[in-house]
Amino acid sequence: MSGPPSLQSFWMAGFEGADHRNGSGHPLDMVALTDHLDRLEADYARCARQGLRSVRESIGWRLAEPSPGAYDFARLHRMAEVARRQGVQPLWTLMHYGMPDDLHVMHEDFVDRFAAFAAAVARELQPLHDDALPPIVTPVNEVSFVAWVLSETDNMAGGPPAAASWPMARWPVRRAAAMPSSAGWSKPRWPP
Repeated sequence: MSGPPSLQSFWMAGFEGADHRNGSGHPLDMVALTDHLDRLEADYARCARQGLRSVRESIGWRLAEPSPGAYDFARLHRMAEVARRQGVQPLWTLMHYGMPDDLHVMHEDFVDRFAAFAAAVARELQPLHDDALPPIVTPVNEVSFVAWVLSETDNMAGGPPAAASWPMARWPVRRAAAMPSSAGWSKPRWPP
């Protein structure tokens, strides 16, 4: 199979992007907490100098959808702009444990809301990437871990106790698998 590689570098960097509420209900924003947001230019430049031209970044659903259907993609645009300037490729994560405060993964409207968010992200990303290297998106970060947390613990803030969650533990996997088509994205490109 010919064509450009999917990733700009074999090795990649990753920046912590969790944006969930912890077990006490306290909202987290690890991008801000680690000062990565304030150091984007320096962080990406350092990655590029080390040959790490693919970097994992989180869009942060909880932060990007402050109210149902209203999106704030300022952080996404800033990351994409700095990444382009520094010559690195962001690999975007939509849900890094966090979701809007009025929603939980077990709510019946989760799939529709997540699909709407994914479609909005796809529209935002389209003009920020060239055709030679289209955006790479992970719908749910560490989906197997999310399934475990839902089925074995009570640590997913705002949700049912683990015993009630077990029958639903497969939902995140099914939902993540449904995201590309629900968002109107084409079939995934698999490496050769």
